[in-house]
Amino acid sequence: MSESSFSENEKVLAFHQGMIYEAKVQKATFTAEKPVKDPLRTPVTAASLEESQGPPQWWYLLHYQGWNDRWDEWVDASRLLKYNDENKQLQAKMAEDHKAAKAAKAKAAASASISKKKTNQTTTTTIKDSSSPQPFVKKKKSDDSVSSPLPSLPSPQISLIPSSSQLPSSSTTNSSASASSSTYVELILPLALKRKLVDDWEQITQERSLVPLPRTPCVAEIIRSFQQSRGDPSPLPFDPVLASIVAYFDKALGSILLYRFERQQYAWVLKQYPHTPMSHIYGAEHLLRFTMKLPSLIPGHEMLDETRARIEMTISDLLRYLNRHLSTLFDQDYEPAPPVYLRSTLIN
Repeated sequence: MSESSFSENEKVLAFHQGMIYEAKVQKATFTAEKPVKDPLRTPVTAASLEESQGPPQWWYLLHYQGWNDRWDEWVDASRLLKYNDENKQLQAKMAEDHKAAKAAKAKAAASASISKKKTNQTTTTTIKDSSSPQPFVKKKKSDDSVSSPLPSLPSPQISLIPSSSQLPSSSTTNSSASASSSTYVELILPLALKRKLVDDWEQITQERSLVPLPRTPCVAEIIRSFQQSRGDPSPLPFDPVLASIVAYFDKALGSILLYRFERQQYAWVLKQYPHTPMSHIYGAEHLLRFTMKLPSLIPGHEMLDETRARIEMTISDLLRYLNRHLSTLFDQDYEPAPPVYLRSTLIN
């Protein structure tokens, strides 16, 4: 039996739905099957069955600080971090990124609401006086030059990210039996990938280094190789979920996947490769960041159980693929930023 990385009553930091929270280890046990806190109320899912089929490992019963006991859960070591200054910095950074993404989403929703009101006003004919001629109101033309904030999918079979017309508004109250509101795609990150995220953060924010671009393999090549590893030799975008991942990565990179220190590099990339998708420039480092953002991007939307299960399975398989090929996909060293770049970041 291997030695436990964490002990009972130890204060830890724990990943939960894309964020890091303070928690306390209440119990620890070494078993192949994930313990169940309340067998009568815990549903059997594909994820729970998969977790119970692995080799024996340490499981920890967590209580999240300041949370109700009903949120207590059993997790493995891949969900935990030691409670130290370094990991607290990572927690603060993830909280800051989540807050910024949430504010941007709220701003976009408010802007869309205002735009919708203006459209309704310009397309509604008003008759003030029956004796006066009816005013002519020219309908507002749609602007084809403005792209949708969410990518359109190549296939209608399954949608990873809902289109703008599918996003629920605050006035939406109806729900169907086959769809559940406030659904979350919860991911379990292998320990090696968790360490890679921390290393990535340190290299960019502390060491002032950059990922050399363009990356080989790029995100599109990684996704294509992953698809082929699953027995599907077809090129993208034949798998709708994977095609959606690539499309949304291209949309999201400049908005939520870059550290502030990388933004000048991103501006240079746009100038040098103006017509090249970002999925053909960036690689595994930013793809891993993107998978960690997905839980905070998807929740709150109504999603069919079958769709959510397929998304969870695909992204979990992708994480396992990244973990298996860690040495080949994350093999390039970060490059120290040259003096001219450091000066430009200070100016901007």
